[in-house]
Amino acid sequence: MEINKFIGELPADYSKPSEKELNEFRLYISRFTWRNAKTYEQFSPHEYILNFPCWKMKEDGMCKGECEPCKQNREEFEK
Repeated sequence: MEINKFIGELPADYSKPSEKELNEFRLYISRFTWRNAKTYEQFSPHEYILNFPCWKMKEDGMCKGECEPCKQNREEFEK
């Protein structure tokens, strides 16, 4: 299968997001500080966000991703 064949095409069962969904997405991505990925920077530049609202607690080993802020953030991230 040729990868470039699908650039710009959407799957047949893809439903186009509503204007409300697009606005929610724009708001979501604007709330984060995006980080420049250093790995593969020369041939695959990209940015990412960290998806841990209580990541300090994660560093301390106190949160396993099951707290309410983590669950809520994960649900919003997946949406």
